[in-house]
Amino acid sequence: SFESWINVNNARSLWPHVFDFGNGEDQDNIYLSFRGTSGQLSLYSTNGFSSSSVNSLVDFPEEEWVHLAVTIESNGTSDSEGKDLATGKIYINGLEVASGELFLPETMERSSQYLGRSNNPSDSYYDGMMDEVRIWSKTLSAEEIDREMTQRLAGDEVGLEAYYRFDEGA
Repeated sequence: SFESWINVNNARSLWPHVFDFGNGEDQDNIYLSFRGTSGQLSLYSTNGFSSSSVNSLVDFPEEEWVHLAVTIESNGTSDSEGKDLATGKIYINGLEVASGELFLPETMERSSQYLGRSNNPSDSYYDGMMDEVRIWSKTLSAEEIDREMTQRLAGDEVGLEAYYRFDEGA
């Protein structure tokens, strides 16, 4: 799971990414971006050269603070080629705005991990601010997202892999 408070200025630019965790352009990436120039979010999982996504149809507000969360959880099924599938969800301010099936990302080391940019050099950079970035090794429930999105964490919560408060100083 990934969650953060964001304040974006360019949701309608060409593919600005909130995050992209991968091994280069279209190399086993997991990423969250604004789709094309739509101002709507999409969560992607690439598996080799195959890609799948969950797409929100909600126009994302610009120039205001919004809590954003995404989750990916195995659903125990596979596609016709034997690729494991998962359920991906997108939440805005604690409300689920999109849910669907996508490839279950393989467990591996990803060497190109970015906040605010893409592994694809032709995509726009994210223009805005981020705060309280949290990366989890567990799937957060809707209730956990809603309950904890306005709470400062201790930093030692079970499953919390990375926590960037962005207020610690230089």
